[in-house]
Amino acid sequence: MEKFDGKKEDPHFDVLLAACRKEIAERGGEIISIRKIPLDAKNIRPSH
Repeated sequence: MEKFDGKKEDPHFDVLLAACRKEIAERGGEIISIRKIPLDAKNIRPSH
């Protein structure tokens, strides 16, 4: 798996991640992992 630095990819990465964490926590879940995916990926399915 390719490692990536979200802050280099998007200067607003921390804000986006915080919003995702809040939304998921409100739904009773948690973030298990974060992966970089191609922008043109159309058929992405959860791996868990």
